Amino acid sequence: MRAQRGFVLVNALLIVAALAVVALVLLSRAQAGRTRLALGQEWMQTDLYLDGFDALALTVLDRDLRGPALDSLEDEWAATALNVELDRGRVAGRIVDLQGRYSLNRLTGSGSGEMRAEFLALAEAVGLSVAQAEAVADFLGTDGTPPLAGYGGRPIPIHPRGGTLVAIDQLRAVPGMTPDALARLAQVAAAAPDVAINVNTAPAAVLMAVLPQVPAAAIREVLSNRARDPYPSVEAFLLTIGQASDADPDSVDETRFSVESNWFMVEASATLGDTILSRHTVIRRAGAERRARVEYRIRSRE
Repeated sequence: MRAQRGFVLVNALLIVAALAVVALVLLSRAQAGRTRLALGQEWMQTDLYLDGFDALALTVLDRDLRGPALDSLEDEWAATALNVELDRGRVAGRIVDLQGRYSLNRLTGSGSGEMRAEFLALAEAVGLSVAQAEAVADFLGTDGTPPLAGYGGRPIPIHPRGGTLVAIDQLRAVPGMTPDALARLAQVAAAAPDVAINVNTAPAAVLMAVLPQVPAAAIREVLSNRARDPYPSVEAFLLTIGQASDADPDSVDETRFSVESNWFMVEASATLGDTILSRHTVIRRAGAERRARVEYRIRSRE
């Protein structure tokens, strides 16, 4: 009889232990579910912060159209660099003119031999090595099929896609590319459409690369004049080049230049709790009224 009672007691203890384990598992899953829900809500709220900065950028770019028919670094959009607290988090960002940067996608089109020489000069000006610059040019390639050397021997081999870029970060896959080199290149080049370069926003390195026939001193004089008074037309820009150097303005393909911009990029990041999101939003002015609209967004989580 005692043995039977002992057996019943052991069974009862086993059942209690099993129920305790089940309860612990259920509580653990419930806690994990609450954590996932909180993280999801935090992610969504942080994303809304970035949406807010995009909305601000669209408003500023549309408002800019009320002024003169040119875009320069003196415009409101160029000064829209914020780092502010918002609700329970923080958002920081700026608007950059993609037409003030060298379009890397020029290297994928016809006549890319000349463009390659321009790019190599630009890359050298910002401190990239010859090997790094050549590797980028090969990656983009005229036929979209870059050499495989340097890609297949990696711990995780990849097959480079080549061709048109959507984001400059795609160049991280290029052999020999370092974060520092990519950051320096991103200051003067972009994964932008093949559109005219805005002479009122392009830095000296870009203008020197695309105008090799113009002495560097003349380019610096052009930029000095621009800082005081943005160029109202490409003709005025070319006239200044002719006055500042022996370069023949007629030797310059003026269709490659503009004083207006239609392509911009918002570089923004937002923080809420432990969530940090970054986003690049490409904006285009289009249509008869040139209203700003979002073309695409690329988001990353840090």
